[in-house]
Amino acid sequence: MRDSKTTSTSAARVGVRYCLPTPSTALALRPTVIASISPSTTWWRSTKISTTVLIKRPSCPSPKKAVAMTNPALLSRSQLHDNRFFELRDDTLGLADGKEYHYYSLNSKFDVVVVIPLLDDGRLVLEHIYRHPYGQRMWEFPAGGIEPGEDPLAAGARELEEETGYTASKLRCLQSFEVMPGLLSMRMHLVLAQGLRADGTTALEDMELLEVQSLSQEQAWALTIQPPVSSFLTMGLLALDRHLRGPAAASGA
Repeated sequence: MRDSKTTSTSAARVGVRYCLPTPSTALALRPTVIASISPSTTWWRSTKISTTVLIKRPSCPSPKKAVAMTNPALLSRSQLHDNRFFELRDDTLGLADGKEYHYYSLNSKFDVVVVIPLLDDGRLVLEHIYRHPYGQRMWEFPAGGIEPGEDPLAAGARELEEETGYTASKLRCLQSFEVMPGLLSMRMHLVLAQGLRADGTTALEDMELLEVQSLSQEQAWALTIQPPVSSFLTMGLLALDRHLRGPAAASGA
């Protein structure tokens, strides 16, 4: 039998209040006893148990207000190492409780661009490139540093040609984000390259030890299963997938 609503109350009855969307589900949880009952209050009578229990219409507490946070104060900064790629810093921070904290971080000398080369038949141009910190090769999209004053799209076109020999007639920035904000100050730009033609000239650096292959999107996704997996590949595939699925995917629908 469905629960029935009643406004009839008496001083002998005890009200039980629940923070739930429906009175039916309230019976399964621990109640809060209300000492006084007003005849003008709407209640719910349950017929699922022998004893009459009056359950008040749900009234959930408001969420607590966020506590204002105080950012640490920069007391001093030391440069531990510096080269053409990054600067290693040791920052002394003053915390709100009066303590000092040494924070080590890397400040990159440039941002990076990752190019997602999409061929007309839907295949992707990938690189199998040696990554020395891991001592092995990884599958990646073409990527590289953005030179001072260079636009991310221009950098993407340059890196694409230098590493793969492809040129693109259409470039579009899909997304930009911070790479590892707790350790490294560097922004990554994901650029989609279309209208590809293999008419460019490669110009590889000494440590750009790579082979270029064209793989289907299914094959590329399969490469993300077994670690180590480069973020250049996974982030590029995710951005491409959202782009191909259209505005509904971007809004989370």
